[in-house]
Amino acid sequence: EGYNVTFSLDTETGILVISGEGGMYRSPVQGGIYESDTPFYPYKDYIRSVVIEEGVTSIGAYAFSNCINLTDVEIAFTVIAIGQQSFRNSTGLTEVVIPEGVVTIGDAAFWECTGLVNVTIPNSVMFIEDIAFCDCINLETLDWEINENITIEDDAFLGCEKLKEPIATKDMLIYFPYNYEFEDGYYAIPENI
Repeated sequence: EGYNVTFSLDTETGILVISGEGGMYRSPVQGGIYESDTPFYPYKDYIRSVVIEEGVTSIGAYAFSNCINLTDVEIAFTVIAIGQQSFRNSTGLTEVVIPEGVVTIGDAAFWECTGLVNVTIPNSVMFIEDIAFCDCINLETLDWEINENITIEDDAFLGCEKLKEPIATKDMLIYFPYNYEFEDGYYAIPENI
């Protein structure tokens, strides 16, 4: 738990509610935290749904990592950062809607979420860090209006074999699907790349 953030888990329904003001938690040791250090680790097999309420500003590192029964997440508009490996290997997730206001999607945040098919990313996102969506092998659709100043690290979408559209920032081609269906036989790479 964070300094002003608490949680409640109904083990019968699997609904975990995060509430309060501020970030979920801070690293207890210099150099980072690990999955087993998070307050949800002992309950990871019970968690089916996560509700992050208004007032919470960040999702902590490893928070829901390996919650394989997690199928639904609601993120409040007050969240500005999704921490590293926060949903890693949460294979039951099929869709994630990241709300307007989130600025950073951390390293490996959704790495190995193999059930993930659709992701909505708002225009507020400025940083998608390394391997954020790596090996989301069933990810087909990104619903977003890309921010022209976004930074997407090289391997953010590595292994997302079912993505249907290329991903390009204002100055870099990030991802090009190997099975892209060319219109008129070619893909026009933006001039500034």
